[in-house]
Amino acid sequence: MTRPDRTTRVLFVSHSSELRGAERSLELLLRGVEAETIEPVVVLPGRGGLYDHLSALGFPLYDVPMWWWLPPLGESHETMLTAYRAIVENIAVVRNIIRTHGIQVVHSNSVVVMEGALAAALERLPHVWHIREILDETSGLSLPLGRVATLGIVEELSDKVVAVSHEAARQFWNSTKVEVVYNGVTISNGRSAQLPGRVGSLKVAFGGSLIERKGVDLFVEACLSLRNADVDFYLVGDEENHALTQGLRNRIGEAGKASRFHFLGFRADMSSILEAMDIYVLASRNDPFPRTVIEAMAAGCAVVVTKSGGAMEAVRSCGAGEVVEISAESIAGGIRRLIEDPRYRKACGQSGKRNVYELFSSTSYVTKMTKLLSDVALSGRAPRPIDYLIEELLSRHETTQPSFARRPQRRFSWIFGRS
Repeated sequence: MTRPDRTTRVLFVSHSSELRGAERSLELLLRGVEAETIEPVVVLPGRGGLYDHLSALGFPLYDVPMWWWLPPLGESHETMLTAYRAIVENIAVVRNIIRTHGIQVVHSNSVVVMEGALAAALERLPHVWHIREILDETSGLSLPLGRVATLGIVEELSDKVVAVSHEAARQFWNSTKVEVVYNGVTISNGRSAQLPGRVGSLKVAFGGSLIERKGVDLFVEACLSLRNADVDFYLVGDEENHALTQGLRNRIGEAGKASRFHFLGFRADMSSILEAMDIYVLASRNDPFPRTVIEAMAAGCAVVVTKSGGAMEAVRSCGAGEVVEISAESIAGGIRRLIEDPRYRKACGQSGKRNVYELFSSTSYVTKMTKLLSDVALSGRAPRPIDYLIEELLSRHETTQPSFARRPQRRFSWIFGRS
């Protein structure tokens, strides 16, 4: 493929090499911009599914063991200080990549890593921070500097803040730097996965890591409360919290419902699984904008979502189902209404599938992000005091000409991250 004469060289910095929601959105963008005016270079922390997928695309790809400046709750102060020292070292590596490829703008794919933002400041380059998190008490992230200061740093180090939903954007107090760009998805191929369960039963799915932030416990309690319903329930996602998952299995067994619940683990064929479902449930306590809701609507599922972030914007705009409070009782009520009214359930599925193409397609997502990155690069970075402050604070720690050779893997358990 021949590239346009004028391209924008963008460094994309990912917080994870796995294949969860944020990483899949980045992969979708990188696959799309190959036909656009973006020339990508990518930095990933380690080798994982995302690294493997991107390796086949042919653009420069670097393994830099980045550490999160906003780690999960519960990490010790000593561990955080070790992480911050490593961040300082990694900035020099990222700066060298920027210089090697003549980068014009830096894009950070999550709030939890800041090497890209700091390297851009030191190189006097514009920076785009893609915010996929809502930083409240349910986010599961530590905020050592506090919420207000953390969001202020993000805004100050960015020329543009991309929020995945209006809920995520509202954190920034109507800042002129913030622009909402909904996640896009590749529309389903129409093939249904072969799954366990009874022939003819209604099928209800939960998708996402099996953790409290995603509300897996609320989903299970809601489903157990449904009486006299011919339904199979499917939980699709990593069992990150083994104690929580085992507790849920025990609870299901005690209720005599083990044959109705199917734990499928992580599945790469989520779109095919959703094609086999009748109802999709997002039970999250905090979820800025989950891709699986869009994928579920694209598959024709009626959906039930909690008031936990951007999903309610998507469901309401598409007329795809129920928006409920964050409680097992409310989730159960939403599922029950869809089960008991087949015509309503079918209408929700049809409406969601019809409207999702226009609002949340991969084409729309790639086009908006391509224009935004190109515009930011063209505008450049205006001088600001924080750039000189960062330079002064970090100058004593800089190393000369860091090597691109793979460095020892010094990462914490949180490195594989966000969904």
